[in-house]
Amino acid sequence: MNSGEERSEWPSVRWHLPKGVDVLTTLATRSAFMLGEAYIGWLGRGLYGGFFKLPVQ
Repeated sequence: MNSGEERSEWPSVRWHLPKGVDVLTTLATRSAFMLGEAYIGWLGRGLYGGFFKLPVQ
């Protein structure tokens, strides 16, 4: 394990976690952000369609 590069980025987290956990965490974070953006977009469409009666695509 080359600890020099990894310790400079995330000293307390990445150095102690195995690689698989790090990859899973990254994927989970990305999918959470994507879900959040989709939810915000859906919420915005609902608000615009409900309050302003605009045509929603």
